[in-house]
Amino acid sequence: MSSLVTYEPYVDDCARIFCRRLDEMSKAGVALDMGHWFQCYAFDVIGEITLSERFGFLDAGVDVGGVIGALQGNLVYSTLVGIYSSLNPSLFPVMSKFRLGGAAGKAYLNAFIDQSVVKRKVEPAAPMKEQEAAIHQAEDRSRPQDFLSKWLAFHSEDPTRFTAFNVFVGMISNIVAGSDTTSTTLSGILYYLLKNPHTLAKLRDEINDFQRNGLVSSPITFKESQAKPYLQAVIKEAQRLHPATGLPMPRVVPEGGATICGTFFP
Repeated sequence: MSSLVTYEPYVDDCARIFCRRLDEMSKAGVALDMGHWFQCYAFDVIGEITLSERFGFLDAGVDVGGVIGALQGNLVYSTLVGIYSSLNPSLFPVMSKFRLGGAAGKAYLNAFIDQSVVKRKVEPAAPMKEQEAAIHQAEDRSRPQDFLSKWLAFHSEDPTRFTAFNVFVGMISNIVAGSDTTSTTLSGILYYLLKNPHTLAKLRDEINDFQRNGLVSSPITFKESQAKPYLQAVIKEAQRLHPATGLPMPRVVPEGGATICGTFFP
């Protein structure tokens, strides 16, 4: 967690843009699909911390490059074929070639990630004047190295231990798992708050109390949010009611069995 919190400046940048876009559309009287906008926000956050570059979803408000569609296709394919994984080696090449079902989405994401890695490896360092270089260095001190830079550094140090495949897996894990679970969780939280106005009112009261007492920043920090007991309860209850992982979470019962919530499992 201490490592992840260092990426907070990237999250803050996207939060500011997201709030600005919501204000613009609210003033224009535009009806919003918040599930879509949460996904735009999550993708741009993941782009920042993974590549130091937003994908541009918040700016455009649309599925840039069809990445969200590709992600959906990837998840559908992985869920269905994951049940019968022995089919994947034969099925995936055929479906990808003819761009059928979710396999086409998976192939698109794979190609997108490969291109991102190649671009980072070959892009030359842009020349800067001395003043610009000093500003750049000052900004770098306040911002962590993005994930791709770290992974490529690990790969350069020891290609046999941290392979090119490890770099690829890290990228796809961040982009697919990171963006989808984040947007799903945010959607679940908002959905249940709107379905339960009393809960929403209590949460707003807590936020207003913290603001009146000068206990929150703009945007709010992770540490400040942790000090809000009702907010934390709302987040955890929403995740209990609508977990972002849409797959069963099996566990191996230890030797001798285990008693969970009063039930013994041998």
